This record gives sequence, C-alpha cells and structure tokens, in this order.
Amino acid sequence: MFLRGRRAVLGAAAVLSLLLAACGEDAPSDDAADDAQEEGAEPEASGPIEWWSISPEDSELGIVWSQFVDEFNTQSDAQVEITSYENDAFKTAIATAIQAGDPPDMFQTWGGGVLRTQVETGQVMDLTDELADVIETISPGALAPYVIDDRVYGLPYNTGMVGFWYNTELFEQAGITETPETWSEFLAVVQQLKDAGITPIALGGSDLWPGHFWWSYLAMRIAGLDAFVAASDNKAFDDPGFVGAGELLQELVAMEPFQEGFLAVGYEEADGQAATMGNGEAAMELMGQWAPGAQIDWAGLEGADADQLVETRSWFPFPEVEGGAGAITEIFGGGDGIAVAADAPEATLEFLRHVYDRENFSAVTDTSGNVPVLADGEDMLNNQALLPLMDALAVGTGFQLYLDQDYPLAVGTQVNESVGALIAGQMSPEEVVTSVNEVWARE
Repeated sequence: MFLRGRRAVLGAAAVLSLLLAACGEDAPSDDAADDAQEEGAEPEASGPIEWWSISPEDSELGIVWSQFVDEFNTQSDAQVEITSYENDAFKTAIATAIQAGDPPDMFQTWGGGVLRTQVETGQVMDLTDELADVIETISPGALAPYVIDDRVYGLPYNTGMVGFWYNTELFEQAGITETPETWSEFLAVVQQLKDAGITPIALGGSDLWPGHFWWSYLAMRIAGLDAFVAASDNKAFDDPGFVGAGELLQELVAMEPFQEGFLAVGYEEADGQAATMGNGEAAMELMGQWAPGAQIDWAGLEGADADQLVETRSWFPFPEVEGGAGAITEIFGGGDGIAVAADAPEATLEFLRHVYDRENFSAVTDTSGNVPVLADGEDMLNNQALLPLMDALAVGTGFQLYLDQDYPLAVGTQVNESVGALIAGQMSPEEVVTSVNEVWARE
C-alpha cells in the first residue's frame, strides 16, 4: 500500500485532571492525606486518560488505536478514552488548551518549531529517561523532529522524507551508472540526461509546494539546520544561505531541466508531475515517500504494468552542496508523533509502552504504508521500494519539517508562492527572502 498524497497531519489528546475525592463526610482529613502520601499511596484519578485524535473512528488507524485502548483498559486500573476530532476543529481546540496552560495528557505532534515552543513553555514532558526503553528502538532519523536540545519530547509513529525518485531504465539509457552525491554531480547528471534526449526532471509547477522542496533542501545543504532554528527564533531568514539556495535553484532552472509546460500543471493530474514520471516521460522527481503510488495512479497503471514501474524506480537523497554547512544525512520531510503533557500521570507512559510494543506497533505501520519508524523494522515494510528511505532514516543526523508545518501557515504559504515565482523567472533570490521576511514580521 502506498501513501498517495502529501498530507500535513496534526493530532492530539485531551487533559486528565488529577483530583483527590474530597466531598462531604467521605473527604479524607489533611492528616489522613498526609499519612497516605507517607505510605506511598498515590492520589485517586477522577477520570480516564482522554486522548483526542484526528484519526476517524472508522479509519484503519482509528480502529487500531481503539484496539490498543481496549487491550490496555482490560489490563490496567487506569482507563484511556479516545475522542476523535476533525483536523481543523482539533487545531482550534489544542491551541486553546495550550494557551490556557492545560494541555492534553497525550497529543499527536509534528515536532519541530511548534513542539519546541511547547517545550520552552513547560507544557511537554521530557521522555528521554522516562521512555528510554522505547526510544532506543526507534530509528534516529524518524526520532529527530522530536529531539529538542538533545532531549526527546515525542515519539514518531509514522515518518517520511523527500528525496529523488528516479527511473533506472532512463538513467541506464543515458549511461548514468552512479547517483550523484554533490550538487555539481547532480547538475552533471541533468546535463547528461539532456544530452541523451531525456527530460531530466518532472515538476508540477502550478501547485507550488513541489517547487518549495527544492529551495528548502538547498537552504538546508548550504546554511545547515541551525539556520532554520535561528529563523524560527528571529522570525526571519537572515542567513545568507537562504539567498544562496535561490541562486542555485535559479541556475538549475536556467538549464531547462523540466518537462514542457511544467508551470501550467500540478502534481496530481492527467499530465502533471506524477503522471509524467509514471509514463516514463522524465527521469527524476523530488518528492516524498508516496511518489511510486502516485505515479502508478496518475499513469493509470494496473497489474504487471504497475509492478514493472516499481521495479524500475529507485531513490537517492538530496545531494550535498560543496562547502555548505549541511550534510547529506539531514532529512526534509514530515510525519506524525505523540507527545505527553508535562503533568500527565504515569499510566500514560505505560499506555505508550503498550502502543510501541513491537508486535503491536506492526499494526500501525500496516495502516500507513510509510517507512517503519522502528530501527529494526525491515520485516514491517510492506513496500520494498521504500527500503532506501528506511536506510537513510536509520543514519539520519537531523530532520527539518515541511516549512508550512514548522513555521506559521502564512510564512509557509509565502515560501511556496515566492519560490514558485523564482522558478517562473518572476522573482530574484533576494526578493524571495525579503517577501517571506515581510510576512513573518507581521506574525
């Protein structure tokens, strides 16, 4: 099963109030409460651990979550209760809870800048020691979005990354025997494909977000991940690497590497980016882990033809930029994880141990078709085309979320629009950065 689309998903959980039963004649005296504390007795919880989720109850993942809850509730005195929210309604509810200083016991998170803010305001539990046994089973690349200042504040349950999907047959036709590891080597591959009469790159220019992958990765490779953290702190892309990213992208565009009419088509449509790749009309695309499935769908392939496409698709990470601060092992992508409120009860952690039990967790991976987040999860992989991504995540040294997830929505939207204008020849690299910073200054 393939994940067939780029989804920005955010999930969450509600708050558990821990209260002593203290009403009328049944209320314990202060002395009795003190005696209970001295004897190590824990206060009685007044209600269940509530979990807000954006997975619909009848969805594959929603059903799995419910199964985990039922299993846990039969084994524990503590009880977990799920409430499902529509995505936008949840965002409003969780924002209100966080602002009130009353965050949920558990909540799904993208990590990155939003999680960092929650950590800095004391809303989120440091899981580094509390769940060390679970953390050590997770792939470093998948865990990276939830690591703040070398401490772990969330656990991923699915993950994905952007990289280059390429047609091995077209590479062979052009005489390309090795995938590029540096930007100059990548440009050489582009030229070699052009010389062979092959369109090097498919791009859905009208959708804008596929183009922002290019600028974001180039900025990562030139400026390094610390520059993105600084941008969040300063609310501005101040590092010169962000202008440099536009300059390198501008040079690529000047080579005319994309399919004819790319500015007028989107990612998912009959003659768009996915279909161009699926029909073998371009050699490469920069896209997430869902790409092979989208190529099959939009090229209208079935049966043996679909199998053949998967056999002729491979993957390589975005190359390094010579002299840049970033590394080829630093990843751009997104995923879903679970964070825990700073004052959540101990039973919340026990529930997470139940979820991340290896046998249980395989059911989560089955529902997503994504790269398994467990470090030794090769046997859970239900799409062998994703094996190179799993290898990359296993050695990942850093992770940058999609910018429209990591930064305010208006900022991410402006990045998409400005980079689209750069690719269309309507903005300069400097103007891209200025336009984004102007929006950020108003946030």
